[in-house]
Amino acid sequence: MSGSNRYYLEKKIARGGMAEIWLARQIGGDGFQRICAVKRILPHYAEDAEYVQMFRDEAEICKSLRHTNIVRVEGFQAFGPTWGMIMEFVEGTDLRALLHQCSLKKMRLTVPMAVYVASEAAKGLHYAHSKNNELTGSQMNIVHRDISPQNILLSFSGEVKVTDFGIADGGGRVTETKPGVVKGKYSYMSPEQVAAKNIDGRSDVFSLGIVLWETLTMHRLFNMDTDVETIRHVHECRIPPTLRTLNPDVDAGLEAVVMRALQKDPHRRYETGNEFERELRRYLGQRYPEFTSEDLARFLAGALPQRKAETANDIRTLLSQPVPSINETQTPSNIPFKNSGESMFPVTAGPRSNTPRPSQVSFAKTVPKSIAWGKVSSGTWPSPGWLYAMVVLGGLFGIFMLGHMQVPLTAKPPIQLVGKGNTHSVQIAVNGKPAFNGSYKKIPVGLRLPPGRHVLTARRDGYFSDQAQVNIKPGSVLDEVTFNLRPKGEFASVAVSANWVTSPTVVVNLNEGFYVARLKTSPNGEGKAQPIPDLQAGQEYRVTASVAEDGGRRDVACRFTPARLPDGKSTILHIDFVARNCTIFIR
Repeated sequence: MSGSNRYYLEKKIARGGMAEIWLARQIGGDGFQRICAVKRILPHYAEDAEYVQMFRDEAEICKSLRHTNIVRVEGFQAFGPTWGMIMEFVEGTDLRALLHQCSLKKMRLTVPMAVYVASEAAKGLHYAHSKNNELTGSQMNIVHRDISPQNILLSFSGEVKVTDFGIADGGGRVTETKPGVVKGKYSYMSPEQVAAKNIDGRSDVFSLGIVLWETLTMHRLFNMDTDVETIRHVHECRIPPTLRTLNPDVDAGLEAVVMRALQKDPHRRYETGNEFERELRRYLGQRYPEFTSEDLARFLAGALPQRKAETANDIRTLLSQPVPSINETQTPSNIPFKNSGESMFPVTAGPRSNTPRPSQVSFAKTVPKSIAWGKVSSGTWPSPGWLYAMVVLGGLFGIFMLGHMQVPLTAKPPIQLVGKGNTHSVQIAVNGKPAFNGSYKKIPVGLRLPPGRHVLTARRDGYFSDQAQVNIKPGSVLDEVTFNLRPKGEFASVAVSANWVTSPTVVVNLNEGFYVARLKTSPNGEGKAQPIPDLQAGQEYRVTASVAEDGGRRDVACRFTPARLPDGKSTILHIDFVARNCTIFIR
């Protein structure tokens, strides 16, 4: 492909807490076009230099990983007012969505399918673990740290690919973990990871063992009612002896393979992802020699027919569109930024790209270029007299500062802290700085803090804030703190109900985590109304209700303001997925 590349963000296909995934068209200067994916930072996080740098770190790590079992990353650049990572588009689904759909349809992956998926993921992980830096030849020591079903992608042609190295450990990472930021999912962590110890590739092997256990059983392994219980179960490696009970097709040989991957002591696990993969391959070859990726492809087509048809139609539609000429293409500065997936958002890239860059973000590393690349930069050196004076002054200044400040000689590992409380969720500040970018987190909430004294502040709309001091001791694994928030006044009497058809559960989210309700279905497709606490009369709330359908998600969004009602009266917020609207009832 010659000339510059242009990217058209065509359809939003997924959205997380800080980024969203778009189906996109890449158009080269010679008119060649192909489908790709763009993982784009949400606009309100684009001004957070540390988060953007973490995003860039992920791109830098993944750009060097070229393996059939790892989602390919091709670049990182500005997309209008924010930043995006250009990625390979995998025409398929993630393992979590597949397992959910199987649960709805009362079906499961066969044993050879589960083993095949795990073996392919292990192959990709081993490649990342053993990857060497192409410039220096030294090992990059990449550890994924977030292996879970949603980060294992399955294509409709039967391929298996690991994705989302956003929190991976790697030698070239610039950003470090902020106090109060928990990276990874507790229920898929290894015991050493949840204890904040140093980890290597064997931690990913443990996490993949959890994924295999869950794929075989169609049950969660470490999914307790609270984060506190989950952390304790993972740390103590409490694995129930129910694998063969939950799936009679699992024999003693496969159970032994899974249980070795799930050993608490890393030295008793498989030493590498390659060793784990070879053991799975050996089992597959002995017990299911005729199994191929085509069997997985056929299963995916049968389990997710609507998703497969929609994806194929999207690709055909995009590739059949005419290729706009460069002269016809508007510059990003002339196009209003929209979140809708219906409008195209062209962005150009290339040697002479005029793509605007968010001015608030800087990626300059503090390491001098001459040191980073092992070269001596050219230029005019100061005279020997000046150098001598600088050394003397620097030494005197250092002696002075040593007498006036504490110098940490070694980095101390963070300790897991669990915050409990008397409310549904809270916003937390650590030493005056908001944790989790100021968003609400459900109680109990997990925090990672370095040893020492810290002041934690918990707040919630409608309550007086509470503050607690903690003194975390080195060497501890888990500590707890309790917040007691007092209400400022009476709250409105509100409940939420919904009607839907295909999903057993609807998730209702108010103000992005202020309150999250999960309503269970009933035989007539309408769930029982569930009370919502802490809502203030006269205050507007943003409501999003979601159900899973055919591996995808269906949303209904609205805004809701509780009214002041006489005693004995309450408000019902009813969410209708058929009419796709919200209705207010008084009872």
